[in-house]
Amino acid sequence: MLVGQALARHAPSAGHGRCIRIVDGSSVPKAGGNAKKKSQLWRIHSAFDLPDERFGHFLLTDQQEGEKLDLIPVIKGEIRLADRAYMQPDRIAAVLAQGGDVVIRAGWKSVCWRDADGAPFDLIEAFRAAQGGLIDRPIQVERKAARRSP
Repeated sequence: MLVGQALARHAPSAGHGRCIRIVDGSSVPKAGGNAKKKSQLWRIHSAFDLPDERFGHFLLTDQQEGEKLDLIPVIKGEIRLADRAYMQPDRIAAVLAQGGDVVIRAGWKSVCWRDADGAPFDLIEAFRAAQGGLIDRPIQVERKAARRSP
């Protein structure tokens, strides 16, 4: 363990000095027979900060508050990681506007993909045409009210 800690101090930071945060939510039933009959829940929203290996934020809500990418305050310059439940274009735009970056796992049919000019973008065709399996180009996600996310 001591050797690992000594080596880790000299290893380059994965985030190059930027905070990397994993955001997620969990649900637990409220206590009491009446609450269980009505399927009432507590939701725990959290942000786990890497490489500090610690939780940097918790928020407790009831079942009315769903998972939202911008529910937890943004640390300017952070890289926020989330699963597909967080593929919410307006919420992504809110995190970007506050100075954060976002990496979200998403299904290819989960949102309306656009190219840099706002025209429809065929993600599957782009993967087929990609050299070495990589795509290096701006891709947008369509937002509500025909607004575009950067």
